[in-house]
Amino acid sequence: MRFLLSPGGATTDTYAYDAYGCLLAATGTTTNNYRYCGEQYDPDLGTYYLRAPRYLDANMARFQTMDSVGGRQEETSSLHKYLYSEDDPVDKTDPSGQDTLDSEESPVDSSVFKHNLDVAERTGVPANAVTYHVLVVVPNNGRVYEPQTTVKTQNQALETGLHVGDPMKIAVPPLLNPQKMVDDWASAPRAASFAGTWLAFQDYWSRPEHDFKSESKIFDAFGNFEFGATGAAAGFSLGTLQKVGDLLHPPGFTNVRINTIDIASGYAAISNGGRLLSIADSLTPAPIPSPPSR
Repeated sequence: MRFLLSPGGATTDTYAYDAYGCLLAATGTTTNNYRYCGEQYDPDLGTYYLRAPRYLDANMARFQTMDSVGGRQEETSSLHKYLYSEDDPVDKTDPSGQDTLDSEESPVDSSVFKHNLDVAERTGVPANAVTYHVLVVVPNNGRVYEPQTTVKTQNQALETGLHVGDPMKIAVPPLLNPQKMVDDWASAPRAASFAGTWLAFQDYWSRPEHDFKSESKIFDAFGNFEFGATGAAAGFSLGTLQKVGDLLHPPGFTNVRINTIDIASGYAAISNGGRLLSIADSLTPAPIPSPPSR
């Protein structure tokens, strides 16, 4: 994380770090705990949370606890239990706290990374500073929130640095307005019969351009959430939507539970009068604070 932008695209805050994440200089006053490499910083402890769970002390250039994963005999630097990114943070990262990645093994999907490079060329901002866009729901009345999903596959885990089963925010494909599809179905003319509208909806979601996970597995949850959101805008019941979701799978297969939860989440957001937008943010939800000791 090298900078923050306003909703209008203006730079509000900047950050400069040394190789291990020590803050050298900063401008701006926005409250922000996502710092070096987009990782979550704990200002009270002065450490970065890198899952596993392990914490990186940038001042010491070391993790505070031992690595639970064994290293590789052919790479002696990986055998050190406290080193961050095998003592080579310029060319490597360790988003999981357990396994160092070379720069060419970035967990970001190639199509998303290409988009980041395109943005970098247009703006002059370093490509590694361009972050994901995550889904935000703005209710008709109530508190704005970022809906969450669950890391479903190993591919998603590799891309996010999380583990299968972990919670994560919902990533939105680059340059896509999540509200537009909802508005399109809210204003679309209805077929003469319910069956006609249903068939049109099935056809719409069968199109390759709406298979968002084909661009990156990380957008799978967005497709399911948007499926539920557009279904609510089209006037379907949630039960009908879940049936359509099953029909879009090969014969004999039904939707997995994570998908049905994401569909229901999108349906609830729109049926309760919410609107959708996206912001640049980390996919990792903020950890739930531990209860105070007695």
